[in-house]
Order: sequence, then C-alpha cells, then structure tokens
Amino acid sequence: MNKKKYIYIAFGILVCFGLIFFFRKELPAGFNYFYFIMSFFVYTLVLLLRSYKLNRIINAYTDMSYKEALSLTASSQLMGAFIPGRAGEILVSAYLKFKYTVDISKILPILFLDKIIELFCVLLYSVFAILMISGSLFSFVSGNFNGIKSNNYLVLFSVVIFLIVLILTIIKIYREKLKNILFNVKQSLLIPLKKPMLGVIIIFCSFFTIITEYFYLYLIFHAFNIEITLIKIIVTHSLGMIVGVLSMIPGGQGSTEVTMLAVLHFWGYTTLMVISPILASKALTYITLFVYALPLLPYSISVLKQRRTSRKRLKNG
Repeated sequence: MNKKKYIYIAFGILVCFGLIFFFRKELPAGFNYFYFIMSFFVYTLVLLLRSYKLNRIINAYTDMSYKEALSLTASSQLMGAFIPGRAGEILVSAYLKFKYTVDISKILPILFLDKIIELFCVLLYSVFAILMISGSLFSFVSGNFNGIKSNNYLVLFSVVIFLIVLILTIIKIYREKLKNILFNVKQSLLIPLKKPMLGVIIIFCSFFTIITEYFYLYLIFHAFNIEITLIKIIVTHSLGMIVGVLSMIPGGQGSTEVTMLAVLHFWGYTTLMVISPILASKALTYITLFVYALPLLPYSISVLKQRRTSRKRLKNG
C-alpha cells in the first residue's frame, strides 16, 4: 500500500470524526463512538473481501493488481448506489474492455455467479435467523396456527406475500430481459465445474462477506445504544436487501430502508428509534466507498462517459 492510500484512509477517518463532531448535538446521550469507529473498519473488511473476489475473477483472464481491484470494487458499488441502469456492473465491464481489452462476455457469467452466491448466502442466513427466532420450522408447518399470531410469523408471512406479488409483477414487465438473465444463470452454473478453485474462493468469500456486513449493521445499532440481537439484524437487513434488489431501484434506495423499518416495527422499535442508525449506516457506507474509490474515481467516470459516447455513435451510425 503506497503513501497515497494511507492518506485517503486517514482522510476518510477524519471525515467520519468531522461528521460526528458536527452532528454531536443531534446524537443520542451515551452515543458509543468506539462502536461507530469500529464500523468503519468492519465495512472496510467487507470491501476488502469483495475486492479479493473481483481480483481473483479478473486475474483468471488478465493481470490486475489487488489495489486496482479494490478501487474498482468501491467505484462500482458507489456508482451502482446512485446511478440507474446497473451502473456498477456496467463500469466493471467497460473498464475491462477499454483498459485491458478483455472480452467481457467471458467474465460476465462469473460476475453473475458471484451475485447469485451472495443472494443465496443472504437467503441461507435469513432462513437460519428466522428459525432461531421462531424456535423451529416444524412449529410453523405442523398446523399450529397459534404461531401465526406472533409478530415473527406475521413478518415472515407478510414479506413472502409481498415478494411473490413483486416477483410476478417484475416477470410480467421485464419478460424479455429475464431471458438474458436465465441464460447468464445457465452459463454461470457451469463455472464451478470449469474453474473449481475460483468457485470455492467465491463461495467462501461470499459467506464471510455477508456475515461481516450483518455485523457492521449490528455495530451501528449499538453505537446508538439500541439493544438488538444479531439474529434480528440478519432478518431485517436480509429482507431489506432482497426487496431492494427486486425493486430495480439503484442501490435499493428507499425500498431497503422502508422494508427494514417495517420489519423492526413488528419487534416494537419505533421509527424515531431506528431511523438514525439506518441512515448512519448508509452514510458511513458511502463515505467508506468514496475513500477507497477515490484513486480510480475520475478515471471510472471517464470510462462511463466513453462508453455512453460509443453507444451513441453506434445508434447514430
């Protein structure tokens, strides 16, 4: 890591401290600064794991340093959170095409496989957390209808119905695009057979990445002195992420937060109690991404502009 990288990280930490100092009067009494600062380093670990996966995927086709993969990962996540049209994935593909002349059709299925595995990890952790909260799966399916009256089952039932309706709506609207998605799924499922070591790396990194992201949110909530278990964080954040993905909104903006608030309401948390840590987690995420994306951010923006210009030329031609 060169001196510039240390400067960027130091700048990010100073920004975090500056925000805390600026908003210190709005912070609740007894705000835990240690937890909040730890959150920055925990989300950095999330980013490092995702960057390692991307680095290993790209190095299967061309040489890219881990430092460059780190900045590219941060840039793609940052742009994907604010720019519509899946700008994060577009940035990675355009970057590899313009700088390394890599045929993106070879890498897209692997990137798609990475997304599938992360989604699978989210679903797996969610099921485990719901079972831990509910006591056992069998109490729900054995005809014990008293359980459905509890908040935990009501959360599960409401979200399942909402997801079914949302999925059916998306299928109807995006039928043609879904054909391409299914083709990518088919291609990506063959990758672990062709590149078993790469498949193992993606799977293990994904499991650690997702659980670390849950722990990040757990620390944020405890920084605001809100007592909540990691199991409840898993359920809340997982449902928020799933709805955010299905909503087709960049970064799940709005839909993720509303879903998290709805789930937390069932457990007796009011909006005023939990809105601060939810918004703080978003702000700290974007600050962390900006810090690590900064070395490559100007070039990444120029790559997206270059791609847009080339597409316009093709249309006009």
